[in-house]
This record gives sequence, structure tokens and C-alpha cells, in this order.
Amino acid sequence: MDLKYGTDYPDSCPPSFAEPINGEYYRLCDCNPPTSNDFKTHVDAKMSFPPAKLCEAKALSFFSNERDAIKIKNRFPKLKNKIPVVVNIVSNHGVGLEINGHLNLWEFQGINLLNFIKEDYNEAAEV
Repeated sequence: MDLKYGTDYPDSCPPSFAEPINGEYYRLCDCNPPTSNDFKTHVDAKMSFPPAKLCEAKALSFFSNERDAIKIKNRFPKLKNKIPVVVNIVSNHGVGLEINGHLNLWEFQGINLLNFIKEDYNEAAEV
């Protein structure tokens, strides 16, 4: 499968050791249920980032557990109102690299992660 941005990636991006990912991960979103805006990369959202971080800016950020998502949310003021939402990521969504509970996922083309939100988590989070 082709990556989201085709061949428009820096050298060695994604890293050669990035691999298919399977599992439930937490994405910090603006709302619950999330919208397509919650699944934009830094590049798609036209956010600023250092040029050396272009590879990471073309990936989506997830956390392997809710505790790590909340820890990051509380550390950065711009994330304080975000809501952790569980997404079931499977190998045909892209390739990823997980380090210390943080996942960078470089998506394949045509993937809509909104279709992979864990519904029972959403209902529980809204109570």
C-alpha cells in the first residue's frame, strides 16, 4: 500500500524499522465523538514545526495507554482540553514506531480512522 503522501517524505521517512501496528491506541481529540479534524497530521493542519521534524509532522500521534495520553495532555497547555479517544489500529492502516508509550503512525492512502473508534469507550467517556 502507498503512504498517505506518496513519495513526498524526507529521506529515511518513515524509518526503515517502522512496522505494521495492531492494537488499541489513544488519540487526543478536540471532541468525542471525534471528527476528521482530529485526525490531521501537523502538515495537514498547517501547524508550524521545525524542518528537522518533517517526518514526525507527517505522522499521527497516539499513546499506548490512557495514562500516557493524560500525562502529555496535562504537560502541554495547548492540549489541556483534548479528550483521549480509543482507536483500533490494524496493520493495513499504516506503519508505525512506538517509543516509550508514544506511537507515530504514518498512514496509508485512503484510510479513515474515524471508522475504527472504539464505540464502547466513547459511550463510557461521555457519561
